[in-house]
Amino acid sequence: MLQRNSESSVQAQHPLAEIYLKLMRDGQLWTAGLDSALRTVITTVNTALGTQRTALWSFGADRQTLTLTLGYDAERQEFEHGAELQCARFPEYFRELDSVQIEAISDVQREPRLHEFAEQGVLSPDLKAWLNCTVHVTSAMWGVFVASDFVKARQWSERERW
Repeated sequence: MLQRNSESSVQAQHPLAEIYLKLMRDGQLWTAGLDSALRTVITTVNTALGTQRTALWSFGADRQTLTLTLGYDAERQEFEHGAELQCARFPEYFRELDSVQIEAISDVQREPRLHEFAEQGVLSPDLKAWLNCTVHVTSAMWGVFVASDFVKARQWSERERW
């Protein structure tokens, strides 16, 4: 009974509590390896946000590259990894990224901060909306979690940006 009451309290207080609780209850998340745990988290977030792609990117030790640790494409139901972005090619974007924790871009094709990606052919013309969340480990930016919507430009809700 105590557990049920505390879960109800958490769900009432936090917009994404049901997702957190689902992940916490997933035994595989706690007993499987890191790759399996990341796959579970990424697909759960992808489903919760209703996006087509989600990805976790990590910086190299020198912060010169951003490497795709694990990405998920819901349409193809496939995982991918290993792609790299050279940070020097996108200085404006990475400079801006240092000052945000969550970046909700409603219309990617009209977003001036992403012109570097478009000019270098890295930005898909099909990408409509983008939600970036910086990942910090011991107070330093470790990487970026990205959710991408290829269906429509959208206003990311407060719940989604939480």
